[in-house]
Amino acid sequence: MNKRESARENHIRAGLGIVVLLVSLPMILPGIEGRFGQDLGFHLMRIEGLAAELQNGVFPIKIESLWMEGYGYPVSVYYGDFLLYFPAILRLLGVPVIVAYKIFVLIVNLLSGWIAYKSFLTVFQKRDAAFVSMAAYISSAYRMTNLYVRAAVGEYCAMMFLPLIMAAVYLLYTEDLSEKKARVRTALLLALGMSGVIGTHILTTELLMVVLVMVALLLWKKTFSAPVLKTYLRAAFTTVVLNLYFIVPFLHYYLLGDANIRHKVGEAQKIQSNGITIRRYLAIFDDPFLRGAGSGERIVVTPGLVLLCALFVAVAFVLLKKKDVRLRVGVLLSLTLLFLASSYFPWDWAAERSRAVNMLAQIQFPWRYIGPATVLLSMLLGAVIINVQSLRKKQIMVTAALCMIGGMCVVFFGFYQRSAQRVDYTERAELDTYDMGFIEYLPYGVDRDAFSHRLEYTGSTQARISQRRGTNMTVSCYTEEGTTLTFPLIHYIGYQVRDEQGKVYPIIDSDQRLIQVVIDGRFDGNLYVTFRQPWFWIAAECISAAGFAATFWEIRRVRRS
Repeated sequence: MNKRESARENHIRAGLGIVVLLVSLPMILPGIEGRFGQDLGFHLMRIEGLAAELQNGVFPIKIESLWMEGYGYPVSVYYGDFLLYFPAILRLLGVPVIVAYKIFVLIVNLLSGWIAYKSFLTVFQKRDAAFVSMAAYISSAYRMTNLYVRAAVGEYCAMMFLPLIMAAVYLLYTEDLSEKKARVRTALLLALGMSGVIGTHILTTELLMVVLVMVALLLWKKTFSAPVLKTYLRAAFTTVVLNLYFIVPFLHYYLLGDANIRHKVGEAQKIQSNGITIRRYLAIFDDPFLRGAGSGERIVVTPGLVLLCALFVAVAFVLLKKKDVRLRVGVLLSLTLLFLASSYFPWDWAAERSRAVNMLAQIQFPWRYIGPATVLLSMLLGAVIINVQSLRKKQIMVTAALCMIGGMCVVFFGFYQRSAQRVDYTERAELDTYDMGFIEYLPYGVDRDAFSHRLEYTGSTQARISQRRGTNMTVSCYTEEGTTLTFPLIHYIGYQVRDEQGKVYPIIDSDQRLIQVVIDGRFDGNLYVTFRQPWFWIAAECISAAGFAATFWEIRRVRRS
């Protein structure tokens, strides 16, 4: 790399740092937005739950014992959390929970910017277009809402990987895949991007599958060519291998665990009323921290000023018959996703008549489609810049876009400073262990308000909890004539009850789906309740670990060749 290229790279790094700083401005204020009804408490509890289990010597973590004052919750089975181990480790080092969360947000912003820039550079091969697209993406109104209004940790972490997936799909349809090296590189990029999304947010994974199917059908001639099919299959196989550690426990619990989430899938989901209207799309300058600020008592979920302007200009370019395929495909897919996110798409009618559409309606809010739409709109912005022929006009457009991006970040910070209802949790005891959102992962029929928080038993038995560490519990018990013991733990797959002689007692569910065992006859000794992963979970984790090692070895080999 010559001096000129090196200087440009340094300028890009400095620019990235400035954009990340602008996006992260709310982090400099004390506390963080945490109004009732948003997700901050739930995700802080996830961090605390991971930290507690790590402190107990548990890894990998599947059930977090802090939830519901010790009854446990398998949030780590249903909700990918590999990124949250970082703030959990910070908690073990004594960092207050809000500070750990803020550091995490800053790191996510930095990584999101870097991945987006590298991904857009792969698409455009032009630094200016890639940089502006990156800046527009990480500062988009929807992403900022996820970061600072909703505290939607899973969703904004998944958005970190969307540009990587977009770049992989772009290479899939534009590169010469006749050579194995090109197929391997593209498949690896797609697999790594999909793994990042699967490991952070299942609902975004569902949205992505819809987008990928749309792309495959739109470009069907190329899709069904041998090289593209081979690359897709390789990427799919690699993705499955890398994510078996999560997929196997998830499917095991989902299919056999009888959780609320499984029963909700069977009901027709009426989500159309949560869709976005044209008014809400144009609510660019509404205060996102005032619920009802010109948006009908709803949060602001518009893509934002810069990306909407990019869409309008891109549509004009397409109508002027610009031949750039990135413009045409980007405009079509973006408009389709914005339609799906709106209240004008007949979600309710379709969900009642189609099981497939009802599955798609499990996303709860149609405006989640704004997430993948945002990365496509950011690509459109870069494509618009590429298609401007005049150097002077291009410089003016880049400057105007960056000024609007910076201005909108400052405006957002002003809203945050004025209207955000900030909280400043420091200790674990300040968090609500019952802050569980829609309680999707509880066993069906459980009333969490009916728990006694005591060890319960029948007859003249004497029993007490002599030791407890996380999901493991030791109970000292004495009975002359037998008893039924009910432990203050929800019964999830993997729990086992045994005595000092190694005898395993069959677990039955109490009325509240708690762990219950029957002891026949006289008993005097200790009972041990432990959680153990099934052997095939461990096998899946080993396969995924080997897959990650093989993947990074393959990446190094491809880069060297």
